[in-house]
Amino acid sequence: MSRRNRIISVAIVALAVALPVGCQLLPPLFINRMVHEELQFIPAEATAGMQDAMAETEKKLEEPITEGERVGMRILA
Repeated sequence: MSRRNRIISVAIVALAVALPVGCQLLPPLFINRMVHEELQFIPAEATAGMQDAMAETEKKLEEPITEGERVGMRILA
């Protein structure tokens, strides 16, 4: 490989690396906007309800499911 071809190959590889990196790193230096949004409020009742629902998964059925109840069910796995 001649010296000229090697230089061109190195330049192409350098540009292939430098352009994407530059496109990611340079724009934040020129953006001067601040977003003022409040965080969504989740009431304590919702988290307590979720904890109750998660605790119910550990409970076992005391009565087997009948054929009538099983009609609309399907296995998701």
